[in-house]
This record gives sequence, C-alpha cells and structure tokens, in this order.
Amino acid sequence: MKLSFPPASPFPELIKRAEQTPDKIILRDHSASVTATAGQLLQAVSHFREKVDESIVRNGIKGDHGENKEKFIFLLVPPGFEYVVSMLTVLSLGAGMSAQCK
Repeated sequence: MKLSFPPASPFPELIKRAEQTPDKIILRDHSASVTATAGQLLQAVSHFREKVDESIVRNGIKGDHGENKEKFIFLLVPPGFEYVVSMLTVLSLGAGMSAQCK
C-alpha cells in the first residue's frame, strides 16, 4: 500500500528510513510497552488520519471543495506512542496543534 504524506519534515525522513532500514525500531514507549519501526509509525499515522479526516467531514469542518475551514485540532493524549502518532497526524493534515499535559 502506498501512503501519501506531505513533503514537509519529518515525513520524507520517515519514509526514507522505512525504505532503507524497515526493521529498525525508531520509537520506544516504555510506559505502554510499544515499539515501532518507521513504517509502523507511518501506518499508524495514516490509519488515525483517516479517522480524524472522517470526523472533520462529519462535523462540517471541511468546506464545499474539501478545504479545511479551521486549521487547529485539539487532542488530549498521553505521552509516548499515542502522542507521536497524534502529533504527526495533525501535521499531515496541515493543521496546528497544542501540546497538553495529561
């Protein structure tokens, strides 16, 4: 499956890492006992982005031509893997975010 991400950092670097060293762990979340390769991280971002994008459409935040009316997404997630996936998802949608401590 071909994943589509914006050409802005860190996506090109993650894609390159996934292609060059697909088995190398790049993220360790000790609190959740989760590890991820660059490919797994990009897959998680792609999957979450679909869910967030569906929610944006359902809530009428996208305009008639598919453009975002608002470019800020608020997420409350624990630090670690979930935070990294959430942050990269928001960035991949071209939105801004605010980091909140839980």
